[in-house]
Amino acid sequence: MKNQGFILSKVWYYILSFTWGIILTIPGCVITLVLMCFGYKPRKNMYGWYIEIGKNWGGFNIGPCSLVCANPSKHLRQHEFGHSIQNCIFGPLILFFVVIPSVCRYWYRE
Repeated sequence: MKNQGFILSKVWYYILSFTWGIILTIPGCVITLVLMCFGYKPRKNMYGWYIEIGKNWGGFNIGPCSLVCANPSKHLRQHEFGHSIQNCIFGPLILFFVVIPSVCRYWYRE
């Protein structure tokens, strides 16, 4: 039998996002609500959401919410959703294991 890997159900995704991963989830939800007040519309991204803002810059993830450039590729949307899964797994440690290294890597490449 082929190994199917780790599968996170939608229920556990939200339980973990709003408990263990709350450090990124709260700012993500607040930013999403503020952008919605300015007319931006969230779109479904697997279990979470993404909002298109700006052009030609990529994206970043804040819990179950992601901000991405206009017309994001499927790869970019999946990549950002992967970070929301990491938020569920690492919880508050995501800041040290994913966020800070990712920001440093991005600016080093720029």
